[in-house]
Amino acid sequence: MEIENNKNHPNKTETDSKIKSSPVSNSQEKKSATQTPAQDSDVNAQPERKYWGVLRIADIIQMISIIITAVTLIAFIYVSVQQIAISNRAISQTDNVITYTKRSIEINEKNILSSDLSTKEALRISDSSLSISRQSMLLAFENINTIRQIAKTELRAFVQVDSIYFHQYEVGKMVKINIRLTNVGKTPAYNLKVLLRSKWGGTGIYLTDYKTLKDTVSRMTIPANNGYLTLYDNVGNMILEKSDSIGIANGKLFLGYYAKVFYEDIFGQQDSVIVCREYDNENHFFELCNSLNEIQKPR
Repeated sequence: MEIENNKNHPNKTETDSKIKSSPVSNSQEKKSATQTPAQDSDVNAQPERKYWGVLRIADIIQMISIIITAVTLIAFIYVSVQQIAISNRAISQTDNVITYTKRSIEINEKNILSSDLSTKEALRISDSSLSISRQSMLLAFENINTIRQIAKTELRAFVQVDSIYFHQYEVGKMVKINIRLTNVGKTPAYNLKVLLRSKWGGTGIYLTDYKTLKDTVSRMTIPANNGYLTLYDNVGNMILEKSDSIGIANGKLFLGYYAKVFYEDIFGQQDSVIVCREYDNENHFFELCNSLNEIQKPR
């Protein structure tokens, strides 16, 4: 199992110049023959200086990318703080309603003592006011919880399988598959753990097959906003024979891939997704299994 890392290599070009022969050029060739080794090293150092110049530009671009990511995260934090402030104001208003209700009850109790005729009516009004206040308080707390759940849903990480395709598929060589996981959420996915396995032959992938999963990748992080991670895996360490290639091509030999992906979001909530793909020999790609689909675990 390897993880893809992209590196930029500067291209070096060499230019050859031709010098026409003349008496003057002959004398210049004699002078150039007497150049010191230090002058030759200065000429050779020019491509290296261009190479380090390209590296400095790459560092500047990387720094700009880091700054943009930091500003985006600060914006998300600012929105969350504003939502929490709104929730606190709602709680404060609820406390005022409760305080007002208590005062109303006290006034009603005094009125009951002063008038026997209005006792039952006052008590009914008092109970009604208390009931309304309790309902208002419950609604306020429900609104607060709803706001928090919405904020978590909007800011959470969401990992899905972007694509599965052949990395190497040649007769006489080991079959290798690429799996690309993409985080379409607004915050990074932390502590990524991938358990995967391929199935070569048989009639399909079943729930019992998931008991044979092996831990392939652990403690990885996928960036937010369509950040991705590409995994490479050997299909059961199988060497592709010509007969196997024919069997896969005509659909008589089953080839499938199944996995479980676990990760944590910014709130510490663990999420998971179940992956099941089988090779379609007619369309030449890995499609969703007929028996099992990719399922995001309910929160």
